[in-house]
Amino acid sequence: MGKRTIAERQCLVRECRSSGKATKTWCKEKGIPHSTFRNWAATVPKEQTTKPTIQPIQWAALRPTEVKAQSTAAQTTSSITLSFRGGCEIVVEAGFDSKLLTAVLQVVSCVC
Repeated sequence: MGKRTIAERQCLVRECRSSGKATKTWCKEKGIPHSTFRNWAATVPKEQTTKPTIQPIQWAALRPTEVKAQSTAAQTTSSITLSFRGGCEIVVEAGFDSKLLTAVLQVVSCVC
């Protein structure tokens, strides 16, 4: 992977600090050299990571929608549309991969 941006590094430092895991363990799981991570962490004040993990999210709007299933029988399934600033949307339908959604939302929260 190429050089990470400052925002990406800060996001990773916050993620590590809030994980509750030992830094070396977290770095090994993410494939990040511990010495590199220590350099990143030195630039991120600890007070940036002491915020509660559950906060009101203001960068997205939730909108329940109905989606017609692609089959011969006209079925309707429930979904949620996440709308972000800039016009981007993520539609979450029944049977979604929760790990993938979590990863996508972590990236979005770091960028927005």
